[in-house]
Amino acid sequence: MEATEDHIASVLAQARRDGFLLRRVPAKQGDFAPGCYFGGSPTMPANMDWPYTDCYDTPPTPLTFIAQINLASLPVLEGHPEAPKSGTLFFFIEPKYGPRHEYASSTTAVLWTDADTLNLPERKMPKFDLTSLPLGELDQEYDHLSSLCALDKCGILFEPRMSIDRHALFELQGVGPAALTRAAELNIEEDDRLRQLQGGDGVLHSMFAGPASFGRLVDGEVIYETQLVPLCAFARDFFYGLSRDSDWVVFWISPEALAKGEFDSIFPYEGID
Repeated sequence: MEATEDHIASVLAQARRDGFLLRRVPAKQGDFAPGCYFGGSPTMPANMDWPYTDCYDTPPTPLTFIAQINLASLPVLEGHPEAPKSGTLFFFIEPKYGPRHEYASSTTAVLWTDADTLNLPERKMPKFDLTSLPLGELDQEYDHLSSLCALDKCGILFEPRMSIDRHALFELQGVGPAALTRAAELNIEEDDRLRQLQGGDGVLHSMFAGPASFGRLVDGEVIYETQLVPLCAFARDFFYGLSRDSDWVVFWISPEALAKGEFDSIFPYEGID
């Protein structure tokens, strides 16, 4: 029996995510969302420690700051997950290997403060002496550490976006080829619309919507984590210097933890859909 349009619309609505495109704008314009930007230096309170990684079995090295989001600047958008309406999130990452490296637990960090950070001074990345590393024998392994510097600053504007999680569709009753095809079409149409908003740029950073849910290998079977929220997804972006090995990194969180502001439970994951 062929699926009706109403049925297709119903199952797509259950797998739909509503969120934002994090649209890049030149920081010099100054008309971006207050306290929200890529790169540069964070307005992080002095009592917050800069995160480090020890994934090289060498002296700890500072993680690279990639973005901050002032939650009070988020527009009101019907359908996006419940989240705190104040405070600031700071995102950090090891600039090359990131969370898929064997030392994943220390290669990303997300810090949150409920303090007002809008008028705080920017904090520079701590200085690090590259000569303390054994570069003589391990040039190829450590040459990327020369990128341990602030990325170029770009402001963020929030544009509404949606996505259909195709993995979540498989968990629904009565999903057939017509629904899967329509989901793919809608995602392509939306991505094309967003790229036009960004001047044809193919890079789409996002919040609450975007990448499909990721899979874990459990007892030889891939189980998709369709209940988690993609808090923020940062794509490889040469425009402001985020030149990663993988296509993107996504910071996942449960809806319950997001609503309570429990950002220490975030799970980082990277790769492709």
